[in-house]
Amino acid sequence: MRILGDEAKRLKHIVEDLFTLTRADAGQYPLQPLDFYLDELVGECVHSARTLALAKKISLNFEEASESPIRADDPCCAA
Repeated sequence: MRILGDEAKRLKHIVEDLFTLTRADAGQYPLQPLDFYLDELVGECVHSARTLALAKKISLNFEEASESPIRADDPCCAA
């Protein structure tokens, strides 16, 4: 049952992402591009995932990349 619950949550997030993309294509989701560093975003994601990995006795390592500036809609601010 736990696996089914986890999969249902994962599918819910996929459907929500698809709705967001559909709204963006229809012009209902205004993008707010800004400058940020992709390497920092990846580092934050790895840091968050590391806690989950350690709970399952999985080692997760990330080698710092050089600065990777990009201009994009900030995924941290998505609705």
